[in-house]
Amino acid sequence: MDFVDLHGPFVSMDWAQNLARVNNQSALQVLEDLSQSLKNLASSTQLEKLLLSMTPLRPRSYSIASSSENISDYIIHRTNSTLDLLVRVIPNGRFSHQCPADIGDGGKILYKLTPNRLCSSLLRSNGKPLIVVGCGTGIAPIRSLIQHLINTDTDSTLSLFIGFRPDDCMTRLFDEMVQQASEKGLLDILRVVPSNKHQVRVQDHFADCAEALRRKLGEEGGWFYVCGSEVVVAGAKEKLKLVLGHEMWTMVQDRILGETF
Repeated sequence: MDFVDLHGPFVSMDWAQNLARVNNQSALQVLEDLSQSLKNLASSTQLEKLLLSMTPLRPRSYSIASSSENISDYIIHRTNSTLDLLVRVIPNGRFSHQCPADIGDGGKILYKLTPNRLCSSLLRSNGKPLIVVGCGTGIAPIRSLIQHLINTDTDSTLSLFIGFRPDDCMTRLFDEMVQQASEKGLLDILRVVPSNKHQVRVQDHFADCAEALRRKLGEEGGWFYVCGSEVVVAGAKEKLKLVLGHEMWTMVQDRILGETF
């Protein structure tokens, strides 16, 4: 157990049977009310029982939206490295809404870096075509991938399918991606689908590029990567299957990567 919810109540108050009686409010309030009594809680067994009576926080995972090889970050920020996260703000969300407000400007956040083993093959594509699809904050790992490709020698071509709500943040990030990929000569297919009342999805444009997609994934041995919600990932794979046909779809399964958030 790494973290517990100090703002939620204890799961059990059995650990406090021999202490002064308190209402089981937030764990933080209970611990504050019992601060004097807890000085006598010297036993490691009792302390462990107290900790295990707290509600554990469910881990949150976020894709890194930048590459450590992006030297422009060093030039701008004068630091060894920077790390960008693209987080969709959820009203009253513990991280997206409450956490930034609590820590303020210049605050510190403890985080753990976890390698994305699913996408490691994309970084070793060795000139193979890359077809990437992202929706919403699913463009974060794609931004990181593009920065990686820009700052490394690669012969890979990039087919980019992006869907998002047209707001200032996403538009700026998207424009930056396209400009960098174009200047590097990576981009050969680009389809952009903002949210629309006709409910046209980014994967609906696979049919426009059917011949190219079949060639890239078939004879050229390319990779396909999609990142988004479960609905987006399932929908993109289903559309791709229709474009490729059953036989080719079966043959390229080990190069079809889907990541949900």
